[in-house]
Amino acid sequence: MAVSMYAARALLHCLNFLDNMTATNDINGGNMRESQTRAKRKYDKNHYDHLHIIVKKGKREEIKKAAALQDKTLNGYVIEAIDDKMNGDA
Repeated sequence: MAVSMYAARALLHCLNFLDNMTATNDINGGNMRESQTRAKRKYDKNHYDHLHIIVKKGKREEIKKAAALQDKTLNGYVIEAIDDKMNGDA
């Protein structure tokens, strides 16, 4: 069975990627992703407040689409709407 040069290169690229993932995920006996997650959570805890809002089914997607129309994230769109309301702009 002949393998094209493109397929061979793609396979080699995937294998190299997997080797690199294995090498970087086991540093000092720990998982690098887990330590990154812990660091991010610690940073977030010290720098951000979190709000949990509840909307009716389907409303989240409506808000998400409205945000996308303005090239904003859902979070950015909601924060801007809150700021506008608080400043009397809405």
